[in-house]
Amino acid sequence: MTLIEVGSPLKGALNTNYLIGPIIDEPPTHLLRTSRENKTIFESIDNEYNFIGYTGLGGKYRRRSSQEQAMLAIKGAHLGLKVLPPSDGNGNDFTYSFLDDIETLDIYLPNAEKREADEFVIDLFEDLRKAHSKGIIYGDRWSKNILWSKKYGLIHVDFDLELEGPPAVEFEVAQIAYYTLSAGKEIIIPILAKLLSDRQWFDFSKVRRFLRGHAIHFNNTRYGGIIDETETLISLVDKYNTEKK
Repeated sequence: MTLIEVGSPLKGALNTNYLIGPIIDEPPTHLLRTSRENKTIFESIDNEYNFIGYTGLGGKYRRRSSQEQAMLAIKGAHLGLKVLPPSDGNGNDFTYSFLDDIETLDIYLPNAEKREADEFVIDLFEDLRKAHSKGIIYGDRWSKNILWSKKYGLIHVDFDLELEGPPAVEFEVAQIAYYTLSAGKEIIIPILAKLLSDRQWFDFSKVRRFLRGHAIHFNNTRYGGIIDETETLISLVDKYNTEKK
């Protein structure tokens, strides 16, 4: 089947996604994902990761190639992870199925019923734990890269950044916890605290530091204003961990 561009491109910080399909003026069936240069974004990431404390604990990051991103998604799909693998590619640019029923994390959670929100957060952390147990760290897990689909449920997309170094697991846990908290606020604190009290998986002292770093760094942004909620979450996790001793 020949696919042609059927809509205006969607430009991200590091990629351009072209809407493609078999018929012009009809809804797209696929996204053609191509990388693009953006030097200023890495200055912003450097500042963010330094402030939050990831770099200071030996954490590093680098940009994955388009092929590396595709291979991670393919491997993750084979392992049963909640990822969207490419449907086609030429080694540099890759095509992904277009999902028309998705919402990003920051759109879905605030409008979900408590039971649905809890189930989504549980799925999110079960998938993350499984990924880490298989040696996969997604990288760059913020709200726009975590999707909910009516048909498929949780879906991870966009694996531009690879996290490396001793605190990579804890940093990714903190990223997901922070953006989940930002989206769900008080309604998801109890379930999130229980999930973060799992000390067999990660070092919560590092996660605690990264959570506080996120809350301060993003305080005056769209994803900020949750310093109090962050402290409430941390206090509840500490309480659960104390009870387990």
